[in-house]
Amino acid sequence: GCGHALCGACVATDRALPDAARPRVCPACREDHALPLCRQPLADARHDRSRVDFGAKLDELADDVEAHVTRKGLKCLVFSSWTDALDLVAVALKQRGVASLALKGGKQAPKILEAFKADPHVSALLMNISTNNAGLNLSEATHVFLLDTNLDHARETQALARVQRLDSKSETTVHRYVTGGSIEDAIWQLRLSKATAAGELRTRVTKADVYDLFKSQLAAA
Repeated sequence: GCGHALCGACVATDRALPDAARPRVCPACREDHALPLCRQPLADARHDRSRVDFGAKLDELADDVEAHVTRKGLKCLVFSSWTDALDLVAVALKQRGVASLALKGGKQAPKILEAFKADPHVSALLMNISTNNAGLNLSEATHVFLLDTNLDHARETQALARVQRLDSKSETTVHRYVTGGSIEDAIWQLRLSKATAAGELRTRVTKADVYDLFKSQLAAA
């Protein structure tokens, strides 16, 4: 199987079906899968850390937030390019007893921002790095977690600017997560090499760069 997380309710439902009626393809990745994937009942597993494995990167991020932020009474921002990934981060954090809020825009955004700033029990604010940066002042946060590598360094710079204000007296710690040996790692190395060649980190990896990278990876396989 593909290894995507399954909830207990889906497993029980699957076992009650005859073999011929069981879904054989995962709706998330379309690979062969003996069990159905269901997002909604993930909430059933939020209070049992042994039931859901979110993968090395998400689990490490959640553990780091718990250790470096929540236990010390601090606040943090968690950025990703993928809203679905942030939804999983929220579940992983809740399993560890870490309260978080997700900023997704709309009329509730000001209330969510105020709750994050004012509520001492809320440790993390989850944000899409592509859509929720402009004009925000979140200097209450002292840690920033970057779940994935964005092709455009300017977006990450803008994200960090939310906490690195000129009037801020607190240091900001940035945590970056890159899966070694993956295509993400190759993109990160490409971005570093382009930054070195340009003499600065204000670089952008283009679609053509990624296409060439995939071609080279396939050729080497």
